[in-house]
Amino acid sequence: MTSIEIIGVRALTSIMNKRRDKLANFRRVNAKAVVVVEKWIQKNFQQEGAMAQEGGWKKLSPATIAMRRSGSSKILQDTGRLKNEWKKQWTNKSGIIQASMPYAIKHHKGMGVPKRPILPTEPQIMPELLKVYGTHVRTSLNA
Repeated sequence: MTSIEIIGVRALTSIMNKRRDKLANFRRVNAKAVVVVEKWIQKNFQQEGAMAQEGGWKKLSPATIAMRRSGSSKILQDTGRLKNEWKKQWTNKSGIIQASMPYAIKHHKGMGVPKRPILPTEPQIMPELLKVYGTHVRTSLNA
């Protein structure tokens, strides 16, 4: 008669359960993804739209510059609120970054003003997000 004894099943089950739980916890990785997108947005502002579109955002007219509070010629950065005030939140299921200024969408899409894209397109941001989520998967499985 042949008998088989399996040794270490409980230990293996424990390790696999820990890896499964770590892999399923997306809260921290979603927070990291939000930071990646926010850094992209800030760099796009610093480069006045060059990250979002070739040639950058359409330059301001001399009349627009003259009317500005700050007198600055930096595009979409008269008061700094559009550039600096972003709502960020993340959960286990999502990561969200949203402009606090309601007029952001008008500039991003060109609704009544020259189109000046603020947010990245999927092809522009996906390589960085794949790195973030890929690291999460690798570290979770190697825990």
